[in-house]
Amino acid sequence: MKLSLQEVQAKIDAKAYPPTHEYDLASLAPRGVLAERIERILKVVPSFFKGEHMLDVGCSKGFFSWQAFKHGMQTIGIDTDAEAVAICKAAEEILDPNND
Repeated sequence: MKLSLQEVQAKIDAKAYPPTHEYDLASLAPRGVLAERIERILKVVPSFFKGEHMLDVGCSKGFFSWQAFKHGMQTIGIDTDAEAVAICKAAEEILDPNND
């Protein structure tokens, strides 16, 4: 059963780990500490989200994977946390509905 944007956002918000990975699924805008981290990363490596591919090892709630996807990169996110993977799969149905 496909979850709504609001339901997936609630799962992202409820997942406590990592506490620094807060973001809005609809806009993919980082919040709080994550916004500060992204700003610092892009100052040091402006091309961080420019390329063809990204392997996001330990993707957790998927923020970096979804940012790469938003920038046109072919993205694979992996994690050992089954709950995090389920959240990412639910987000995928919303953000990339054409992916089978």
